[in-house]
Amino acid sequence: MRGEKSSLKIRVRYPYYTVNVKKGYYMDSIQLLKISEEVKKVPGVLEALIAMGTDTNKELLKMLGFSYEDLNVTPNDLIIAIGAESEDALKNAVNTAERLLEEGIGETREYYADLDTALSKNPDISIALISIPGQYVKDVAMKLIDRGINLHIFSDNVPINDEIEIKKRALEKNVLVLGPGAGTVIIKGVGLGFADKVNVGSVGIVAASGTGLQEVSSLLSEIGIGISYGLGVGGNDVKNAIGGIMTIKALEFLQNDDDTKVLALISKVPDRETEEKILNYIYNNVSKPVIINFLGGHARESAKGNVYFTYTLHQTILKIAKVISENKYVEARNKYLLSFDELIRLADELKRELSSSQRFVRGLFTGGSFVNETLVILRELVNDLYSNAPIEGVAELKNPFKSIANSIIDLGDEVFTRGRPHPMIDPTIRVNRLLEEANYDDVAVILMDFVLGYGSHDDPVGAHADAIKHIMESSKGKKVIIAHVCGTSEDPQNVVEQVNKLRSLGVIVMPTNALAAFLAGLIVTNKSIEKLKYVYDGLIEV
Repeated sequence: MRGEKSSLKIRVRYPYYTVNVKKGYYMDSIQLLKISEEVKKVPGVLEALIAMGTDTNKELLKMLGFSYEDLNVTPNDLIIAIGAESEDALKNAVNTAERLLEEGIGETREYYADLDTALSKNPDISIALISIPGQYVKDVAMKLIDRGINLHIFSDNVPINDEIEIKKRALEKNVLVLGPGAGTVIIKGVGLGFADKVNVGSVGIVAASGTGLQEVSSLLSEIGIGISYGLGVGGNDVKNAIGGIMTIKALEFLQNDDDTKVLALISKVPDRETEEKILNYIYNNVSKPVIINFLGGHARESAKGNVYFTYTLHQTILKIAKVISENKYVEARNKYLLSFDELIRLADELKRELSSSQRFVRGLFTGGSFVNETLVILRELVNDLYSNAPIEGVAELKNPFKSIANSIIDLGDEVFTRGRPHPMIDPTIRVNRLLEEANYDDVAVILMDFVLGYGSHDDPVGAHADAIKHIMESSKGKKVIIAHVCGTSEDPQNVVEQVNKLRSLGVIVMPTNALAAFLAGLIVTNKSIEKLKYVYDGLIEV
């Protein structure tokens, strides 16, 4: 329909558009993403959003220039919103969308009528990945556990009582359960969920932190330190309700694995009782070197000769390298560390391009672990720090869709992913949020992560390129964009190529997320040079 004749009274920025609702029509969010991308390829199409009618998608609809106030839509309904340059282009796009919704799109897969049939056809399965709505996970998980099959539960929103039952049954059956909500698992070079292509080696990682596991494993791999296993246990495992059941089980597995020589434990801050339980297990049962990083917590002195504590993921990488060999430590420092003086000089150069009114940092992250690490660093450097995923010393951002002062946003939080693919897969929400944040006159720095690997977008930098160009060329004033790319040279997206694309756009790229956060803090801080050096020594150096 022609824009100005819309009976829905929607304010749009497209000459021709349509917004349709299919009542009671459900389709998987990944399939809908693929269909949206195909519709965008139709000549003359300016924008397309085919998605379920969740609050998140309705908010995105508005970001894209379509208002949804007059739409009677529920999360069980399908939205088809298309903007085009001409009436013919719009008709072609609508026909394409309808055809793809009918036929589906994607790789050919083998389907089974039920779980028993699938297992009878594949009797040698030793690990199964579960990715279904959380309320249905327990029934499937229990059947697999009773057959002695290890689990990677990618699903989130699993009721906590179900998770407790699942993990207690798994202990009885001597089965490893990774998750729920475990984004990443690595088994001898094979990745499940979001995972990078890493070398196989001697470091085993237990993680209640998905992108933390990706950051450490990929950066180690790039200096020739391989990973035996990366075992994501899910964020709830370190809460008192679960009590570290699978964290301890995974540590036990790695202690007994002959190919694993060094262990790392990466987690957001555990509940106190569970933290002590995990540490007591390590002190009494693990003889191999263990590097522990509780992101957002407070490091402590090593209580045993083989146990080391770090504040940041950056320090964790350096410490693992140091434990392995002095040569690897030197290599890690050369590749991943900028000196304090270098960072001060770079910050001063970047500040000269900004006005005195630009004093805030905005972080737009797809990885929750990078949010935590950034907050650990920025809480030492800036005041008025907010986040929708706050740690101790950081204020909660009440409306995650609206930044204030210094705001660090976890776009992978459930509020942004209900009915939508994770932003590592579909960057649409972040691209639009990036343009929005750049409109604030008082914003100096925008921080971003780009997470590569299997499962992620096939060109995340390319997906943001037009928005970044627009910001860099805008007459509204200079913005400093600082980024870190998490990935390896063996990933499908190739970390070197992604870094080069960012630099060609004028983005400052740091070798680790911690350095990106520290540089951003240096640009807007009013702390003394002595304080800055103290923070650098405590959070960056080893």
